[in-house]
Amino acid sequence: MDPDLMEPAAVENINDLYARIQSKPDILGKELFVETPLHLAASAGQTHLALEILRLQPSFGKKLNPEGLSPLHLALQNRNSETVRRLVKLTIELIRVKGRRVSLLALCSQKQTIKSIFYANFSCLPIVYK
Repeated sequence: MDPDLMEPAAVENINDLYARIQSKPDILGKELFVETPLHLAASAGQTHLALEILRLQPSFGKKLNPEGLSPLHLALQNRNSETVRRLVKLTIELIRVKGRRVSLLALCSQKQTIKSIFYANFSCLPIVYK
């Protein structure tokens, strides 16, 4: 066990845990937290590029970056609503990816975007009630 993990575990400090993950992304295992090209494209609102990357490498959609956020979380955080809408339309399961203690719906609420809250609520109904 990496000694850098022992202190946050002993005092139950989640922020400290993520700070250590950011400084050493492989602390919990090889490539658990990585910044993928999809993270960059979604964060920058490059919708077409993000969609193509997701088609070529679907697993990138579920990866968390060192801050503990998925590409969908980054797109929403940066108010790239078209990117969010198109990513969810292509792969609806992305709504279920939990980031750093933040669900997609909670992030929508924080950003106070009624349109994104409405879309997230009704897009995830087929998954919730399968």
